[in-house]
Amino acid sequence: MSSAQVILKELNLSQRVGSEAGMYAAILLPQAERGSLEPQLCTSENTFLNRYTVDGKVKIGADNAHYSALTYLGGADKLYIRRVLGDGAKFAATAIGEMGSETESKPIADGFEDFLDIKAASPQAFILTAADQGTWGNRLSVKVHNYRTAEKVAFNTVTDEADAEVLDSSLAVTQAWSTGSVVRLAVIKQAEDDRLPTGISGDRGYYVKSEESGKIRLATSAQALADEEYVTFTDAGQGDIVMSLFSPVATTPNTFVLEVYLDDSANPVESFTCALREDAVDGFNKNIFLDNVLEQSNYIRGFANPSYVGEPADHVLNAIGFAGGDLGGAVMAGHMMQALKEFENSDTYPIKLFMDGGYAVPSYQKALLALCEKRMDCFAFLSTPYSAEASSNYLNEVVDYRNLVLNANSSFGAIYSSHVKIFDKFNNRAVFVSPEAYAALAVSRTAMNQEAWYPAAGLNRGVIKVLDVRRRYDKGEMDRLYAAGINPLRFAAGKGILIWGQKTLSSMPSALDRINVRMMLITIEPAVRDALENFLFELNDESSRAIASAMVTSYMNGIKARRGVYDFKVVCDDSNNTPEDIDAGRMNLWLFVKPTRSIEYIPFTTAVLPTGLDFSLAEQLLAA
Repeated sequence: MSSAQVILKELNLSQRVGSEAGMYAAILLPQAERGSLEPQLCTSENTFLNRYTVDGKVKIGADNAHYSALTYLGGADKLYIRRVLGDGAKFAATAIGEMGSETESKPIADGFEDFLDIKAASPQAFILTAADQGTWGNRLSVKVHNYRTAEKVAFNTVTDEADAEVLDSSLAVTQAWSTGSVVRLAVIKQAEDDRLPTGISGDRGYYVKSEESGKIRLATSAQALADEEYVTFTDAGQGDIVMSLFSPVATTPNTFVLEVYLDDSANPVESFTCALREDAVDGFNKNIFLDNVLEQSNYIRGFANPSYVGEPADHVLNAIGFAGGDLGGAVMAGHMMQALKEFENSDTYPIKLFMDGGYAVPSYQKALLALCEKRMDCFAFLSTPYSAEASSNYLNEVVDYRNLVLNANSSFGAIYSSHVKIFDKFNNRAVFVSPEAYAALAVSRTAMNQEAWYPAAGLNRGVIKVLDVRRRYDKGEMDRLYAAGINPLRFAAGKGILIWGQKTLSSMPSALDRINVRMMLITIEPAVRDALENFLFELNDESSRAIASAMVTSYMNGIKARRGVYDFKVVCDDSNNTPEDIDAGRMNLWLFVKPTRSIEYIPFTTAVLPTGLDFSLAEQLLAA
């Protein structure tokens, strides 16, 4: 037995149902100029433009989904975006040669379809590609600056016709100085008469010409270098003459600096210090291997030649361009549906709202609905085709699309009409865009300002900021649309453009044919499910069931207090957990809810009474 002591123990009985992390939405972005093919979280318009456009603007001809994404980000800050490309999309690429093989530095005309296909081999030091597929990568170029120490140079001589040793105007060096490098000459003054060669100034830069023999020559300008007009030395000066880079870029031994340019800019958009050894580190012990360093670039990726251990060829005078980038063919419904599969994992992507981005193709919209039904924690916002709304027979075509073409029956999605007119600030024009992003944003704002189960429609929560609608549906037309399960956008003179419906695509009359009820369920069901995971592998007894029941009851009391349900009941006891359930490792918990409903019809009656009639009698007559 141990000596006397106080033994500390701890028991946690404070399990509770967690709260929402926020209203995350998602959209696919077909044929975006650039961007990753992996889903990325965007939190602002600037983030979106920086990632998925090249010049910070949406160009004419861009897919409608660009405007849907910008609409949502205009009022919310949690949007997952997945770029989608057709077949044959390629990464622009270029090769940088080994030192001494400068001519092997050149654009790769065919580009690459897959990073797995890229293998740098001699005489290549490494291959660079654009960070993602598309023709935008063809606008890239790079310069390579190696580190160089100051070194003592010797002046080469030749024998003239009189057998005398004379200078041949070339220098002998120990390091490899690439053509185009700009250097300066200096004298290490140890004696009074030490000096530079006649005509050479220590205050100016000279352009290097590297010859195959290992000799170098100097030119006074880039043009003189191109014209092969080299400096002629009449003497070797006096004392030790040293040569160094005029403006060194790489400042760490055994490294090089890679400068990235976009178009013909005079200034690089990015600059990286790299090395070709996998174990290379900088002064902070941070790995600087080319492949690893360029993972942080917004523009390029690197693939080093694993068998090459020297330096890459310098390219300091003229940048080396990229080639071969391609957006590929048209994006088809199959590409969209394949990309949608990445969002099946609800643990990785906690999404509540999906938008079709105006891609009103039945197979894709049904895939969106199927995804939401499979996850059971998200809702799809769909749009009717613009062509149907533009038709002279627009009402029948819009209704036929929902009933005969899409023909969906699901409480996990809703469809909206018509398209809305906005001002395209990027191209100074008015344009019609799909309405589903405005509906999703209304739901997101409602969840942020009130609760997710408040109806996101009408004058209080359904006003959208647009110029006009493609079709100003009148009351009779809106009645027909709503009867078909289509949520119309209403042009209300003096009141704005309003979302005037909140029906799901459920064809069965029930509480689930309203969006606010489904939003309540996709709020509470995943939260309770996640909370009940705490009870997995606990003992299946009365105590565990009582704690689970109390936890869910406490959570639902909060939902009820916030007007999410009229009433509820939690059952998790011996009445629904039989010995057979216990032997099978099951703990059944039932949650019964009476969801709150929205007001959508207000019969208003005015009764005109004779002077002598009692009001109570009139009320009885109206109620009869």
